[in-house]
Amino acid sequence: MRSKESSMNTTEIHQNHEIPRSIWPQGASALRATSMIAMFTLAIFVHGAIPFFTTPTLGQALWIDGFARSFANDGLWTIFASSIGAPQPAAISFGLSGAWPVAALLSIGFSPADAYTLIIDLWLALAMWGAYKLAKLLEAPFWTALIGATAWICLPIVWWHSRYSMLSIGFALLPAYHWTLLQLLRTESTSLGVICVRALSLLAACLVAVFMDGYTFVMFAIGSGMMLVAETVRLRHRKLARQGLNFSLYALCFGLAYMSYAHFVGRGDFNAEPLDFFRAFGLDPTYALIPTRGISWLADTIHYSVARPPERQFGDASVWSTTFFLPALVGACWIMATARRRPAMIWCAALIALLGFYLALGPSLNLHIARDPGQQPNLAAMPAESSGIATGTGWISQHVPGLRNMRASYRWAGLGALGLWLIIMHGAAQSRRRGHRDATLIALTMLAFSLPRLGPHYREAAGYRQAFEEIDAKLVTPLRADAPAGALLAILPWGNDFLATYLAPSAGFNTFNIGGDKNLAAARKQWPAVMRDARSKSIDGQLDDRVVALLESGEADIVMLPYFDLLVGAHQWPAARPYEMDLQPVIDQLSNHPGLQIHRHPYFTTVTLSKKWVDATPANERASVTRHFVCLPPECLKSDFSQEKIPNSQVGLQTQTGITTTAKAGYLLFGPYVSLSAGLYRLKMYGEITHGGGAYTDISSSAGKFVHTKIDLPEQAEGELLSLELNLDEDVTDAEIRVFARQSSKLTITSYKLERVNSQQSHILK
Repeated sequence: MRSKESSMNTTEIHQNHEIPRSIWPQGASALRATSMIAMFTLAIFVHGAIPFFTTPTLGQALWIDGFARSFANDGLWTIFASSIGAPQPAAISFGLSGAWPVAALLSIGFSPADAYTLIIDLWLALAMWGAYKLAKLLEAPFWTALIGATAWICLPIVWWHSRYSMLSIGFALLPAYHWTLLQLLRTESTSLGVICVRALSLLAACLVAVFMDGYTFVMFAIGSGMMLVAETVRLRHRKLARQGLNFSLYALCFGLAYMSYAHFVGRGDFNAEPLDFFRAFGLDPTYALIPTRGISWLADTIHYSVARPPERQFGDASVWSTTFFLPALVGACWIMATARRRPAMIWCAALIALLGFYLALGPSLNLHIARDPGQQPNLAAMPAESSGIATGTGWISQHVPGLRNMRASYRWAGLGALGLWLIIMHGAAQSRRRGHRDATLIALTMLAFSLPRLGPHYREAAGYRQAFEEIDAKLVTPLRADAPAGALLAILPWGNDFLATYLAPSAGFNTFNIGGDKNLAAARKQWPAVMRDARSKSIDGQLDDRVVALLESGEADIVMLPYFDLLVGAHQWPAARPYEMDLQPVIDQLSNHPGLQIHRHPYFTTVTLSKKWVDATPANERASVTRHFVCLPPECLKSDFSQEKIPNSQVGLQTQTGITTTAKAGYLLFGPYVSLSAGLYRLKMYGEITHGGGAYTDISSSAGKFVHTKIDLPEQAEGELLSLELNLDEDVTDAEIRVFARQSSKLTITSYKLERVNSQQSHILK
């Protein structure tokens, strides 16, 4: 009789999915704990986040570590980076939720690579715990919830985005974010304390999400809003006041999070991207059904994967590497077809999945659309004529706030994947064992197809950690030796200087330069004019002038001339040095300055002003040296066409000596459209003319509408071709020096210099 009663009790307990610890055999708790540790170990292995051995990525990790080091340098009391993007403190555009904890570890002595990896592991642990708690809240049993949570954070759309830093963590945390809302909605207690605690957990999730990553914050807002509606329908018997409270708390938490972010970055809206970008990064449905080779070890092993050459695809590798969802798609459809009951939440999950994948398509259905081999590569654009049929989301992508900034359309597949995962976890809540078994097998299949080849994956992540150490040794250490701590660093030529974000605070400097499009645009507005007016990544005849001007004016204490691209080098180390040869003439010219100290290193050269020379040199002598070395708008303009790589020319051919005619009529030179102050100027032009043939030079503005002076070039000349004076009665903003050549003209322009007579540029002295 006791045996029969015990059997009935056990059956009842299984049906309710609640098994007290006393019923489990001895050692079952240890088995669960060991399984959790094993699953989490697998997850951090997949993410390349093994503390003290690997780092998940390089470029984005350097960027996050740069902000974190700046926070740590300021004592952790700030969330603005004073070391980068000078002169104003910089607000990190995304990833603050990761950068600030990294700063805390840096401040107690962890290395940058290990601090980053440990914080990634912390967030992955919270993500896995949150996914597990959400599955349990949906009444999944322990093993299904654990395997399901592991399968989620090991999906390619999660782990592959590790190279995009906190975007990966944002995807990983999606179930955890939604759990905070669902536990609030399903709170039966009327205790104000309980409701407040759960509301605060939702607010915390919203704040973490908005400062972690913008894409996944918007997905969280939409997904949880749909959950709110579904739970309101399911619990429609509740009092109206409680339902109203739920909606109010939802609006309050997301509203406060959004306003906090807008206040932090200093703006609440951003410009919409062109539709061509949305098209290029739209999801091709075949990507979801057939994985790209090299992503899934199992798919590669059974030959169920295809190679997708980047030159034939639109967008970038993230589009076709992260979006394989076949096991989850099949599993979710199976659960929906075989479920004995379909509550409101499972239909909500289905709608979340449909919405996510629909938006992931982008403005057009790009089914098997490949780039024309002869088409000029442009990863960021798919013209309308190359796209498939319209999906109807184009208007949304252009006009709906928030959504119009989510230009990488395919990332909406993360929301779709969440909907599929929720359906599968709901399937485990079926009262019969088949539901448990099916959901668990589906989760295991998802996990198996999500794992990369772990050996090569580990070696790649270990290489990133080694690159951190090499960057410290070959860049940070020599840079730190060239100037005292607290020095203001300018890096020329400037660009999207991802690596500068790490170098300056790590070396103990402040810098104008910064990485990230939004951060760069904000910082550049405050730069000195000498630096702001220079073209991005331009090594021109005025680069040496800008270096001297920055140092002599005191606007910078040290100038770095890198031989490598600081964006490319941040992602691929050791870095190629394409600018080394181009910078040598600039460095040689700077070496002629009696007051500069030149420090040459394998990857860069730094220039500082000699304090000894400054102290020993009379002011009038320094002014004379400055006038000799500095020629910059708005009082001086020069070009050396033996150095400049891309001069403005309609009909010229660039040679080692300058710009040469090509038996075509047109402008041999024009531009550069710069500002000039009113005053008296002298123009000197150098080169060689063997047959002028009616060629002439003029100085104009307003796109050639106003010609301030014009002079015919001599029929034959060598060396100095002309010298003329020009009086500008008022300031101009787009002055250009033009040389027009006839078809019969034979001449070469080597250089020119337009200088204001009695120039006041010596005012830049300290």
